[in-house]
Amino acid sequence: MSIKEKVKTEIIDKIVRVSVSDGRLFVGRLHCIDKTKAVFLLDALEIIDKDGSDFMEHDIFNSNMLKGDQEWRQVHRMMGSVVIPVKHVKKIELDKILS
Repeated sequence: MSIKEKVKTEIIDKIVRVSVSDGRLFVGRLHCIDKTKAVFLLDALEIIDKDGSDFMEHDIFNSNMLKGDQEWRQVHRMMGSVVIPVKHVKKIELDKILS
């Protein structure tokens, strides 16, 4: 089975984690990979490491980070549909728990 056939049968329409070059992580349903190898995700969630060096504090994140008196290490932001160019993709993993 070729890689192309394996992608079509095993991970299309499954929940995947896509790590990108700036340190962010996207979790969503893999819709397709186009001919330029851009990754299309549906119902995507962006996960940002709050302790990372590139994190910038912003009011939009405050309500998501606080849980009682504790701060969460990660910030989650619902993105909906996302297109990630191949030059930014570091890794694509099948999420076996959610798929």
